[in-house]
Amino acid sequence: MARPVSLDQGLPPGEEFDPPRALTTAKECDDIEHNEHPAPTSSRRPPPADPDFYQVGDEKNDKPPHETKEVLERLDRIEEKLARLIELRTIKDWYTTAEVAEFLGKSEFTVREWCRLGRVRASKRKCGRGLSQEWIVAHEELERYRNEGLLPQPSVSTRL
Repeated sequence: MARPVSLDQGLPPGEEFDPPRALTTAKECDDIEHNEHPAPTSSRRPPPADPDFYQVGDEKNDKPPHETKEVLERLDRIEEKLARLIELRTIKDWYTTAEVAEFLGKSEFTVREWCRLGRVRASKRKCGRGLSQEWIVAHEELERYRNEGLLPQPSVSTRL
């Protein structure tokens, strides 16, 4: 013999049992008798067809438009900083004086002077046309500078 089951058994917590509504019209009764389903009537309204319904700043949305704009601007700044961090974390064998200056927070002129005076170990490579060359600093030297600092000032002048 089957035992009776309570109406709320098996429902998730917090949900209430929604009993079927009573048939109120004679047409609905006739539709059921002829195996046709009655037209559904619901207390819920369908979402409006108006495209502005889901617009930012609507009472349905928690944040007004100016706060959303601020969040988007902040997100753009975060993305820019993240891209810069990724760029800085990319390890290369050789760095230009401009890259070294940016990493160390110094001017490019200062880094070129350190290279010229022998305060950091650097090499020259061809760049552009003709005989022009630029200083390049090895990754190992950049790490050495970060850990130990500049090499001592040479006692002999390097100026010609």
